[in-house]
Amino acid sequence: MHKIYILFVFLFTTLTGCGVNVSESGTDAVMQEYGGSLMAKAGENTLTDTSAVQGRYVELELTNDKLETVFPKLSIPASNCAYLFYQAVSQAERAKYDYIRITIKGKDNSYSHSYRLKELDTVEMAKNKFDEVGRLLKSENYDALLNQLDVNYFPPAEFGKVKPMLEELDKQFGRTGGFKLQGFEFFDYVNNGDKQRLLMMYSLLTKQRKQALVALTLNTSASITAPNIAGLKL
Repeated sequence: MHKIYILFVFLFTTLTGCGVNVSESGTDAVMQEYGGSLMAKAGENTLTDTSAVQGRYVELELTNDKLETVFPKLSIPASNCAYLFYQAVSQAERAKYDYIRITIKGKDNSYSHSYRLKELDTVEMAKNKFDEVGRLLKSENYDALLNQLDVNYFPPAEFGKVKPMLEELDKQFGRTGGFKLQGFEFFDYVNNGDKQRLLMMYSLLTKQRKQALVALTLNTSASITAPNIAGLKL
């Protein structure tokens, strides 16, 4: 009887909401990346608390004890879960939601955050620049990469160190074989008195003899054809 009750609670939690089925392609994409166990539901938040994100949502709750030992903070894989789901579903499926709420439960810690679809639209557009940086690193075309950097965000002394640093990494750890998105976060930055919204995209940089998490920061308000890389932390 106890097992039947637990099963009923699971089904009720998964299927309640506003009658919207959660896309299996989206949940499969998250499970293929992280494993563990996943619960999903769809619903609508109409609370009067204006501090909470409002509207229709899909919620994913991922339980995996290993993630907190792999990443410096759970917000990184949480944001990637939202993007993986977003990227795997159709435009029609995306149109059903205003935000995607992700909860990650580890052994000792947990993390929850709501990602608005408009934010994920921005990440999707920025992914083209992210992939371009990966291609330039793999081809060791560092002069072309320097042309993508916005000098307004780099002190002159630091800007001149970027290419020698990348070349030194090649000598120590071999060529770049992979540059894979691991997560993202938005933050506000004041540049010459102008408040800007920047996007930090975390990547797993894979070289022949080492893997490391690196951070690429983009000014999403700049033209896609203009230098818009505001930071590169290796």
